[in-house]
Amino acid sequence: MSDASARPVIFISYSHKDEPDPLLQPGAFQWLSYVKSFLEPAAAQGIVELWDDRRIDGGGDWRADINEALERCAVCVFLVSRHSLSSRFILHIEMKRILERHHARGAHLYPIVITSVDLGVAPWLLKLNLKPPNGTALELYGEGPRNKVMADLAAQIRAIVERAAANSASGNSTGDRAPRISDMAAGRAPTAATPAIHITGRPETANERLVGRGAELKRLDEPWTDDNTTILSLVGDVSLRELAHEFPEAVARLFREIADRLEHRPEEGHRRHEGASAATLGADVDDATDPAHAWREVRQRSRSVLLATFVVGVVLVCSSAFWLINSNRTPVSSDAPAPPPGVKTAATPDALPRPPKKSPPYRPPFR
Repeated sequence: MSDASARPVIFISYSHKDEPDPLLQPGAFQWLSYVKSFLEPAAAQGIVELWDDRRIDGGGDWRADINEALERCAVCVFLVSRHSLSSRFILHIEMKRILERHHARGAHLYPIVITSVDLGVAPWLLKLNLKPPNGTALELYGEGPRNKVMADLAAQIRAIVERAAANSASGNSTGDRAPRISDMAAGRAPTAATPAIHITGRPETANERLVGRGAELKRLDEPWTDDNTTILSLVGDVSLRELAHEFPEAVARLFREIADRLEHRPEEGHRRHEGASAATLGADVDDATDPAHAWREVRQRSRSVLLATFVVGVVLVCSSAFWLINSNRTPVSSDAPAPPPGVKTAATPDALPRPPKKSPPYRPPFR
């Protein structure tokens, strides 16, 4: 095994309320011990060195020891809970320093949500890829699924540490992250030890790995290593698809102008490259200005108008039929003029047929 001082350090930031004393609170769940139990096999194999504030010796300068560990760690595992997000020391000392190193590509902050908490109180935390997936707290899992999830997280942490150690051994100070855009703009291509694109640390989707569109992604990756390719980046508050939908002619004119300027550049060896996103957007813009596309929209609108006209016609026919049926049942108004005398109408009683009168039965005279 390698020397402990040369092993990458995993710093575990937690709240003491999430690791209660078993003598004072028997039966309470100890989250620090639980998480460390999944990381200790890697430490036992000499791959990593685990560090938390319980390693501080009695009488030692605890503040200096914590600062030293924060500077040495390759990965900081942050146990997120309502207690840790309420700790001033964790937020103002530990997280402040580790975030500085995280953004400077000197360390990797790995947050694990252990208990349910309002994550909206920490916007900086929502910018990170929370674990377990979607920030679901570990306490919400059953014992078996929770152990499976935590074992997967421990494997991811070990992979991050091993990658950081490999980059450190190769002399690459940028760690496991993609190269800066400024380096690309200056013509400095990424080194072999620093892949331009990697899949770890990205937001997760329903699938474990994104699949498909390999040819399109390859077309997007190739220009980054080509010194003769100019990469155009458009940044804004709205997507280009929305702009193309609202202002199709303006966006189409913009892309035509960009294409014309690129094609007439005097530099030798320059070539034009259209990525998958630009190609898709160009198709949308061409559709918006294509007469056939406009004719399709007219036909769609005509169908909608015809459907609305048909519905209105059906309603009018039904209403007319209902009115005619009720009008035939309306009684004769009392204000109508009376018929002349002697004229019998259907409304007078004399006009109705009467049954014939029956003669009384024969009765013999009384004797």
